[in-house]
Amino acid sequence: MPTRDGLRLRATSDLANFHVFTDASGEVRYRVRIAADARPASATEVVKRYIVTARATEAGIQFESRLDPRDARASVRVDCEIHVPRNYSLEISTRAGNIDTQDINGKVVLVTGGGNITTGKIGHSAGEDEESLSARLETQGGHIVVGNVAGGLRATTEGGHITAGDIGGEAELHTGGGHIRVGSIGGDAQVETGGGNILIGRAGGDVFASTVGGQVSFGEVSGSLHARTGGGAIRIARSTGPTLVESSHGSIMLTDAEGPLRASTSFGTITAWIAEAERTGRRGVAPSELDSTQGDIIVYLPRELSVTIDAIVAQGGLSHIVADPDIPIKISYPGVSGSGPVRAECEMNGGGELLHLRVLSGNIILKLSDAQAAFRTAAQEMDQLREQMEAQTRMLAQSDSEAPMGFPPPPELPQPPEPLQPPAAPEQFQSRFDQLTDRVEEFFWGGIEVDSDTQQKKLVHKVEAVYPDLARQAGIEGTVVLRLEIDKDGTVRGMKVLSGEPVLAQAAMDAVEHWRYAPTVLNGRPVNVLTSVSIEFHLK
Repeated sequence: MPTRDGLRLRATSDLANFHVFTDASGEVRYRVRIAADARPASATEVVKRYIVTARATEAGIQFESRLDPRDARASVRVDCEIHVPRNYSLEISTRAGNIDTQDINGKVVLVTGGGNITTGKIGHSAGEDEESLSARLETQGGHIVVGNVAGGLRATTEGGHITAGDIGGEAELHTGGGHIRVGSIGGDAQVETGGGNILIGRAGGDVFASTVGGQVSFGEVSGSLHARTGGGAIRIARSTGPTLVESSHGSIMLTDAEGPLRASTSFGTITAWIAEAERTGRRGVAPSELDSTQGDIIVYLPRELSVTIDAIVAQGGLSHIVADPDIPIKISYPGVSGSGPVRAECEMNGGGELLHLRVLSGNIILKLSDAQAAFRTAAQEMDQLREQMEAQTRMLAQSDSEAPMGFPPPPELPQPPEPLQPPAAPEQFQSRFDQLTDRVEEFFWGGIEVDSDTQQKKLVHKVEAVYPDLARQAGIEGTVVLRLEIDKDGTVRGMKVLSGEPVLAQAAMDAVEHWRYAPTVLNGRPVNVLTSVSIEFHLK
């Protein structure tokens, strides 16, 4: 069907997979493959009655495919292969099925009631406004994989993963329980998952990131950041604006922090490196507060920084406040009983804005950042990582301009085309960033944080939990979440109940204490691991 650049394909179906190729010039063409699971005679009738319509409108091409009402209960597979111009927009909706597309320059809206969405690069930056380059991707139960997006992106899935390259504008990313991985975001971002990890290479605007039970990792954030997790670690390589991070059960690592900080965790260590004044152009630090209920606080301060420090360990005795000799702290100890708070005050370089440190049970450690060669090495590796990411971004952009994303040529029916491969850059960044932060974590507190999915793949001996008779008789069921400390040899050396019914929690602990994992190796030697595990108890 003849068409022209700048128009739109609007396609709808009640039950179909859509495969869109952007290799047509001045036309739209399509092929539909229908396979019915029935006796030959019945299948032939189902195929004959299947409805396919396509017509030209002022806006572009209108395409529809649907079952005849008489075949509503038929078992069929439908694949719609559609070829459009590269400079075209897409609006595709199917009640059930996958949607995949090649690179396209227009606006994209893809909605499926149950399937995966996979796209190449969306939009281009040749003088177009951001709104015309935006993409909206929605699925009720699949994964979303998208290449670079020149404008804004809204992606929503009820339970799958979201993987994206570089997003030029704002981003709204929501998943009910999967991981979210993005190369970079140019504007503001709202990123939420019901239980997976969040990994963002770079964010240029204000960011809100939330996960119920996973880890949160950012390479660089230029605007303000509010990140929270119900049960994982938070790692921020560089932050230049106000930073608020909250973890219920996990460590927090903040490196190269320029703006005001507020970090809190109920169970875990907080480590923060304040950025060098020579680079930031200031001698003082913005008012900041670090708070850990059970865990240490370690702060690295530039030697020339002007700051007033107020540090307190609420439960003294075995916990301490220690500092490098060149940091002029004054420590007041508990009374004769030894059970009161330990407090330290310091006016470094004449004092400045307040840095408040509070621990209920744990140590507070203050160090000069130039006293740790290990951190200088880590900072250099962070810079190298950022440079490599920028180089990868330039290479991807160049490859995008030279040729379309790696989508296979149009296949001959009856075989549908293969799906696009996920962008590689976010995964590469995750690997390098995780390796670096794992090394720093292990150096400072002797172990690393590993997410539950990764650690469970190393389980070599498992003892099933026995359903307690009392719980069964009382009709009690649910999920128990445990926090595990795993020794270097893979044995479980400690655990803590994070959530769950007490009667079920004890049964879960009785089983998990006998589990054994393959050792986790870092830099050629085994290390301790902190992780979490969920045990399901369901009445049958």
